[in-house]
Amino acid sequence: DSEERINSLELLRSGQSVDDVFKLLKFNDGVESLLTHPNVNEFVKFISRFSHQHPDKSTSLIKTFTTAYGDDVVSKMLQVAKQDPSTKARATQLQAQQMKVWRYEKLTPDDVFKLLKLDQAASNPLSNVNLDAWAAYLHLFNYLN
Repeated sequence: DSEERINSLELLRSGQSVDDVFKLLKFNDGVESLLTHPNVNEFVKFISRFSHQHPDKSTSLIKTFTTAYGDDVVSKMLQVAKQDPSTKARATQLQAQQMKVWRYEKLTPDDVFKLLKLDQAASNPLSNVNLDAWAAYLHLFNYLN
């Protein structure tokens, strides 16, 4: 049961992959509760230990979340989570990591605009919560270039 506390070392010893543990803990049941999941801290430890033991399969919490849900969905979740005092610190940290991944992948602000689906005609980009994330990335991009 995903409500039970997990031990990241036991999972690592059992040969579980990050994807296996992601599914085992039911992180794939919806983006809404990712940061409040009872095992999120142990999952972070598991990812760190797994990445250390398997450098060729190294990953991070933000990469795992965005692979499962997409950058646009995770970015929206982080923007909302930053408004809640109980999740603000982790959401802010994960958003910084998301931007670091974008920089590492050499994405331009235009690339990120599209990645966050702000270019889709059906949605008004000015009312999209991802606009703040894009504006922050634009500022970072301009500062570093």
